[in-house]
Amino acid sequence: MSRAARETLLSTIFSYVGIALGAFYTIFIIPELFHEHPENYGTLLFLVNYVSIFLIFSSLGTPQSIIKFYPIYDKKNREGLFSFLLGINVLGVIIGSGVFFLYTKEQPIQLKLEDTVVNLSYFFYPLLFCMTFFNF
Repeated sequence: MSRAARETLLSTIFSYVGIALGAFYTIFIIPELFHEHPENYGTLLFLVNYVSIFLIFSSLGTPQSIIKFYPIYDKKNREGLFSFLLGINVLGVIIGSGVFFLYTKEQPIQLKLEDTVVNLSYFFYPLLFCMTFFNF
């Protein structure tokens, strides 16, 4: 078996294992976690999808820049490239957080749980930060 065929077979196996794990998680784990308040699962998905929309803009194209410019730089200048793109990422998180703050200033995103009101903006900022740097 050639190297390309072996890698294709392994990639296919890992893809199917990932699909099976995702299906198991969605069918068996999620209903157990959210059986008392199933509406919280929808809120969680809403929040993650909302952050994903802002993630596109807050990353400022740094993952694509790494793919394009990493091979061009020689070994001693690659650290400078990563430092520069890390700074761009921090700037993107600040800009994305500022835009979200201005966007939700008048109408905050809130969730009503029985007798309490939870402001989802408190979850947005750390989630945006973590997802941006995970994407980096």
